[in-house]
Amino acid sequence: MLLNDIRLALKDIYKDKILLVFYILFFACVLYTIISTTGSLVYEVKRPVTDKGDYTVFEAFLIGERIKQPEELKEGLAHIYGSEAFSYCEAGSKTYVFFGDPSGVYPYLKTEKDLSIFVGEKRKNTEKIALGGVDYGIEGILEEGCSFESLPGLWEDMDEMTFIVMRNFELPSWIRGDETEMIFEIIGNTHILTRKTEKIEEFFNCVGHDFVELRVKEQRGKGEELGFILGQMYPFLFILLLCYFLCSSIILDGVIKRRIKEFTLHLLQGARMRDIVLRFVLYYIFIIAAAITLCFWLGVADKEELWLYLLAGAAFITLISVMAARKLKKKDLNTNLIVGGAE
Repeated sequence: MLLNDIRLALKDIYKDKILLVFYILFFACVLYTIISTTGSLVYEVKRPVTDKGDYTVFEAFLIGERIKQPEELKEGLAHIYGSEAFSYCEAGSKTYVFFGDPSGVYPYLKTEKDLSIFVGEKRKNTEKIALGGVDYGIEGILEEGCSFESLPGLWEDMDEMTFIVMRNFELPSWIRGDETEMIFEIIGNTHILTRKTEKIEEFFNCVGHDFVELRVKEQRGKGEELGFILGQMYPFLFILLLCYFLCSSIILDGVIKRRIKEFTLHLLQGARMRDIVLRFVLYYIFIIAAAITLCFWLGVADKEELWLYLLAGAAFITLISVMAARKLKKKDLNTNLIVGGAE
């Protein structure tokens, strides 16, 4: 009987092949929105709690092609990062170098050494890292699930990252004057760990106006981000889910109406109601599976999220099967034959 239900479900899929494309796209959008919104909420809850009022960050805009006095600029930045400030730049794939003490914003990078290296959980087997021809041991392994704001508003999983923290350093010896992109990145990632106007003015005077234009950036605190997600994203998600259930109900009504004679004849020939419901379940399993595959094929889903997609898909299929059973039970057998025959 199961093989027959599968055969009939495949027959239904073939009959609706054009409409099926729209079903798959719709379900893919719903699944992606649910998972991405929930993922944003989880990351926001898990990310480090820091008081946005205790430090200042900046927006940097490139206005010149070269730096007029690169050595003077690098020495000035080194002096600023010596106390109550830090910055960082990307030094390779998932590897970041910090200049100064970042523990005021990232507590898990706290160290008393002049140079320390921290690695994520998935890089814990790394024993040493070579810098400037010298091998340095690993200072610590970060807890699994920590997150890092690699770009403004973009919090990444740190399990595969490496962080090199240099509290005492000579910036001119680490970066050449012609590496303008890296210097621009360092300036843009600067954090001033005080509200003292003197420190902020010192940073502005150091950078000048010939290479980069700086602006103090307004920040959202953790509560504000959570408020945005809960106050803006989840109401939108609720509306989307409501549309999903309405569309699913309309789709089910259409499918039942088109195949009501066929369903009724199967029941008269000894089929059970659960066989008809199973036929719907198999039909939607195909749609959900195709939607999940599409999300991964387009690259909008990560393999770590697969279980979330499967869980959401299973919930959808369960709800659809309940809806289908209720709609079928409301139909009168004799009436179905008349309606089906009339078509």
